[in-house]
Amino acid sequence: MGPSFAYLAIMELSIPTPVLILLVLPIVLGLLARRASNNHRIQTDPQRVFTKEQRIHGAARSGNRCEHKPIIGRRCTSPGGQGDHIWPWSFGGATAMSNYQNLCGVHNRRKSNHRPSRLYVWRLERRRRRYFPQGEDPHVEWRIGRAR
Repeated sequence: MGPSFAYLAIMELSIPTPVLILLVLPIVLGLLARRASNNHRIQTDPQRVFTKEQRIHGAARSGNRCEHKPIIGRRCTSPGGQGDHIWPWSFGGATAMSNYQNLCGVHNRRKSNHRPSRLYVWRLERRRRRYFPQGEDPHVEWRIGRAR
């Protein structure tokens, strides 16, 4: 059996071995790091979805409106019909009212399981002070007892 096609292609390029190693090494290390990170299991809340009572309470405290607001512009005027984890459940977010936001279907699908930035959480907490009922805590706790 002769040498493989890939081997012949590399030999025809006549790339010095040290340069070839410097080109291939980052790719190999990146793949190994990605594989190692996929094996890390995040502990999740045993309760996956919000209960009907939690969704009703979340809708009432947001004025039954979507809580999404872009960087520039006004808060979404659509009715917020879906309860969403601010910090995604798949990344260890608690299924608790402190990690609940009321979103319309469009914004809930767009957010998906993306983790929010500190700026997003800060802006959300700041907005909530304006429309949350008296006595409701606007702060986000993405895990029970741990503020973001």
